[in-house]
Amino acid sequence: MLTFDVTDTRAVRTGTADAFETMGPIDVVVNNAGYGLFGAAEEVTDEQIDRQIATNPTGSIQVIRAALPHLRRQGGGRIVQVSSEGGQIAYPNFSIYHATKWGIEGFVESVAKEVAPFGNVGC
Repeated sequence: MLTFDVTDTRAVRTGTADAFETMGPIDVVVNNAGYGLFGAAEEVTDEQIDRQIATNPTGSIQVIRAALPHLRRQGGGRIVQVSSEGGQIAYPNFSIYHATKWGIEGFVESVAKEVAPFGNVGC
């Protein structure tokens, strides 16, 4: 298992590269970045919004972007993106959280279609 702060893009890239180099072929990358933020949209702080976005969609996006070239180079593999029902349905006082989860859901759906022609690399 590889652990790093997904809001640090450099750590994501170097950590992912190190993992593929030291562990050899990796069949599955499980991407589970995220946390909940409770509060009405007008009540949460700018800093809370920035941190939520940096972690939930952007962190997950950077992990996927870092892993895909390695998976393609090794001839295959899968990325499992863990999200939540918050990417499918919405509740009051979770607006920022929902925005991030809907965002990563859309990103992963699109990337799955982008890599589908490769056949052996997917999300």
